[in-house]
Amino acid sequence: LVSSEAGSFTSILDSFTEGVDSTYGCLMVGKGKVLAATTNWWSLHPDELCLLSLYVVTQPRATLSDTPVFLPVKSPTVPFRLVVYELVEDVQVCVLCGPQPSLAELEKMIVKHWRSSLPNLTLMPRQHPVVSSIDRSILGLVLVNTNKKRVMSVMTVPAGSKDTRVMSLARRLDITRTFYRTVVGAVLPSTATPSPHVLE
Repeated sequence: LVSSEAGSFTSILDSFTEGVDSTYGCLMVGKGKVLAATTNWWSLHPDELCLLSLYVVTQPRATLSDTPVFLPVKSPTVPFRLVVYELVEDVQVCVLCGPQPSLAELEKMIVKHWRSSLPNLTLMPRQHPVVSSIDRSILGLVLVNTNKKRVMSVMTVPAGSKDTRVMSLARRLDITRTFYRTVVGAVLPSTATPSPHVLE
């Protein structure tokens, strides 16, 4: 997700992850959109980033969770702890850490570092502002930052349309995924490395 607040959130995130003796953390908004992340979080294999986002999004809503996770490339035999804390509705801070600090200590650190940002997080939009102004004939868009090797994708879903010519959500997702794979592979070939978990 692109936001003018991302820079200030990144500073808080860096300070927080350092305070809990980690270098892996991110701030997720809505359904798995990464608003801010540490450099080491971005350095994880794309499969791991995807799996972590999917895990956070698919878990039942909870204020705080602590789950052992094996990262297939970074740490396939020793689990990290994935701690997820919901700061405000639809905004979670995630951190990968070791056995210390304890969950109670982590919660205190989260409150200490994030309390002052809660008003801004509450008011922040949960989707990119351009989504509301996209023509309904456009399925979605892919924004590629070739310098940072980051990709932001947006898929539009027409709200309450009774038009029978509108494609189903499943079909729109299929077309958008195909377009995404084609574009990202061509524009960012260095990041289009084959997954070590998929047989060719």
